[in-house]
Amino acid sequence: FLLGSFLPRPHFADITHSLPGPFATMRRSLSLLSLQLVGQATASAAYRCVFIHGVGVAETAPADTNDTMGYWGGLERISEYTPYCASRHFLHENTVKRGWDDTGLHRSACDLAIGSGADTAIRDTVVITHSMGNLILAEALRQRRCSLAPTSQWISIDAPWGGTPAGAWVRKICSNQTTSSVLRWLATEILFCDPSKPGSLFHAYTTLGPDYPGLSRLREVAEAHVSAALCGASPYGLTSAYSVALEAVSEAVGYGEDNDGLVGFSSCRLPSKTYDSHFNASFYQAFVNHMDGTCRFGNGDFGFPGRQPCRWLAAGAFRNATAASAATRTA
Repeated sequence: FLLGSFLPRPHFADITHSLPGPFATMRRSLSLLSLQLVGQATASAAYRCVFIHGVGVAETAPADTNDTMGYWGGLERISEYTPYCASRHFLHENTVKRGWDDTGLHRSACDLAIGSGADTAIRDTVVITHSMGNLILAEALRQRRCSLAPTSQWISIDAPWGGTPAGAWVRKICSNQTTSSVLRWLATEILFCDPSKPGSLFHAYTTLGPDYPGLSRLREVAEAHVSAALCGASPYGLTSAYSVALEAVSEAVGYGEDNDGLVGFSSCRLPSKTYDSHFNASFYQAFVNHMDGTCRFGNGDFGFPGRQPCRWLAAGAFRNATAASAATRTA
């Protein structure tokens, strides 16, 4: 069963920050010990890791080894949760004016993932994608601009394989059809509305519509190549600045199913995979929202297994990397 079936709404705030010093310190120490043990176990993995962000980035800059935008919570935080990475490389591309079907985005994603390789194969690399970043990589693979070698893996987070109806509703914010200050804040924060076209969404959000041409063929690519995936199932998620706003979007859209505020679970899930609400599962239905999947807000307090996106990323990635290495040796 899902943890959400017995949690009250709004969901648990991260109240340990208000606990007496010794309790908060103990919680932090246990968290670090858990990650340290993962790090010790995975020290020999030494993978090159590539991070492909999703929609909502306004500027293009050269890819580098620093999470300069803080999309993944900053380099220090994401390094803590990816102990199997010998190096980390971050894409920085405009993903508001360009959608997942943009050839320039495919080229940039593949170039970064291939690295110094002599051909188009992605080798000895863990590619971590969030939101629309999943669609960018899937279309690049479908077009054979690059390919995943058996020694690599793809970790998918909050992918809108089936699109999202949120865009159609959010257009109301852009055309001033809502007075909600919370929703207006969210629209500004993640760049929903195109100021050069009053009342319109930026193009990237248009490409996330469920009926957008070509979108339906990408889930098949993911089925064949994704090693592990996280799908959010709580619009409130971990308590953050986005919690109330994403819950407001969820209620306004009316998904009629578990969702992360911007993507419904049925859109994110891969039908051939079995999902579980424990972070040990390769395919994880997590009680977090769309922003929480990036690890910028860490894990939920008290260790509830359905609220640990970063423990999933740390442990799950190594498990899949080990499986991939074993398969290669067998072959």
